[in-house]
Amino acid sequence: MKRFILASTCLALMAIELTALPALAAPASYTITDIGVAGLDSYAWGLNGTPVVVGQARTSTNNFNQEAYTWTSGTLTSLGSLNNSGSSIAHAVNAAGLIVGGSATGTGGSHAVSWNGTTATDLGTFAGNSSEAFGINGGGQIVGEGCVTVTCFTHALLWDGAGPVDLGTLPGGDASHARGINDAGQIIGDSEISSGGDSHAVIWEAGGITDLGTLPGDSYSNGVAINAAGHATGRSGGRPGGGQYAFFWDGSMHELPMLPGGTFLEAAAINGSDQIVGRGDLLQGQTAFLWESATGHTIDLNALLPSGSGWQLSTATGINDAGQIVGYGYYFGALHGFLMTPSSNPAPTDIARAVVPAGGTVSTSTGATTPGDPISTTVTSPQAGLISIREGVSDVALPSGFAILGSQIRISAPSATPSDPLRLTFEFNASIIPAGQDASTIQVFRDSTAAPACLGSVAADPDPCVVDRQALAGGSARITVLSSHASAWTGAVSTAPPAFPFTGFFSPLSNEPALNKVNAGSSLPVKFGLGGDRGLGVLAAGFPKVQPIDCSSLAPSGTPVPATGKLTYATDKYTYTWTTPKSLANTCQQLVVKLSDTTQH
Repeated sequence: MKRFILASTCLALMAIELTALPALAAPASYTITDIGVAGLDSYAWGLNGTPVVVGQARTSTNNFNQEAYTWTSGTLTSLGSLNNSGSSIAHAVNAAGLIVGGSATGTGGSHAVSWNGTTATDLGTFAGNSSEAFGINGGGQIVGEGCVTVTCFTHALLWDGAGPVDLGTLPGGDASHARGINDAGQIIGDSEISSGGDSHAVIWEAGGITDLGTLPGDSYSNGVAINAAGHATGRSGGRPGGGQYAFFWDGSMHELPMLPGGTFLEAAAINGSDQIVGRGDLLQGQTAFLWESATGHTIDLNALLPSGSGWQLSTATGINDAGQIVGYGYYFGALHGFLMTPSSNPAPTDIARAVVPAGGTVSTSTGATTPGDPISTTVTSPQAGLISIREGVSDVALPSGFAILGSQIRISAPSATPSDPLRLTFEFNASIIPAGQDASTIQVFRDSTAAPACLGSVAADPDPCVVDRQALAGGSARITVLSSHASAWTGAVSTAPPAFPFTGFFSPLSNEPALNKVNAGSSLPVKFGLGGDRGLGVLAAGFPKVQPIDCSSLAPSGTPVPATGKLTYATDKYTYTWTTPKSLANTCQQLVVKLSDTTQH
């Protein structure tokens, strides 16, 4: 660095300036719509392809009565109840908008009802004073259940343009229930296999009943939904080890995998693509799930929502052929129905979830990264609990001047501390690392804060911090971070132009700490190298600048002003010929040279 007494000019290091980039959009697997009214609990129970959503909601803050509703394009409309009893529920709606469910009668009973508009039509009962409708197909056939004797043995019922028809039971059974019907007239439900005994899932068709059995080792099953192909879903349980299991039936019964750490899985609906939704449990409690036959994976629906959505989904109750899902959960603490719609933005590329013991590890990959799967994330937790990793999102804006490598990673994990931190390892494939960047230049951000180097090798000090950087074969990079908590993580590189290989300043001027004494009014040749001829546009606009400094401490003591001079290039060196003003006699000055790569010298 050159310092001058003016006779003098000092060349000092200054900060880098960065160019702002626009905030990132927030892609996610689904968008989510609140179906509810502030201050009132609501539940979504079914939908059609429009979608029209049906369910049940509290009628006012002054009571706990709940009535059926329909929701279309943001408008929620109460369906009312029989005899203004104030209590009703809507379970299903067909493509024509005919809705079915049940309602209190106001006279001590509860009847199956249908709504075509907002008027409830009493579907009646087979016997006694109790019935309820649960499913309807495109032809208007309705199924449900009701009493068939005065003492109220409950049987599956079919309404097909007239009064209810008793669908009967398996031989020896006393009770049965119907839950869904497809356009071919196949009806799904369950029936006791002996008087007062366990029930099995069944399908009624062509006047007959088929026992679907149970999953291996179980004693009971219940069918809840059936699609156009005759594929069905439901639950099975009763095995010696306990637990309750969801099944997919396509001629034989298949067990759906549990969510990580789960003990029960309960299916509620199936669509034409053999996607099944329902509810299950994770370590922290009940959650809505999605299972897809195409992958065989059971996924927590909360993991597919945009970050910051405010939702904690509890149960999914319906899914249409477009993949839209309804159910209910907590929206900023209030119990509301929801509608999830598949997003046009890309879904997460990798999701890994598992319950681990203390010191356990979860990873999104079992091998090296590839251009097709360019990010691998591994999380080790000092505490036992659920670790969830979701790669492929981009929902946190970074500070200006950085570009994301591939995508962001959203992680949840048990609580840790700076002294006993989480250990997070990120591997980035060479295919997403720009030329000129490597393991030494990649920044890792927690939310929008870059992690500096750790001061030691054990604690997150500072928190978070980078404890290890490794250059891998082929140009890939592996970076390990220590952190007290999990959040959104991003590998990123600076978007500032690559720095010139600045070689310093040459004779006839001396480098620091010497002061160069020259005559005010003379021309000074300030020479430097940039590793070759970079053209004459290497100076930033408005530079060099001249700034007064204290002659003893060399600290800046005034405002910089533009210098007067000319830049030339010859024999691998740049020369800025600075014409010094006579007015600077007997002062100390520094010359600030800012280059087009944003560095200053």
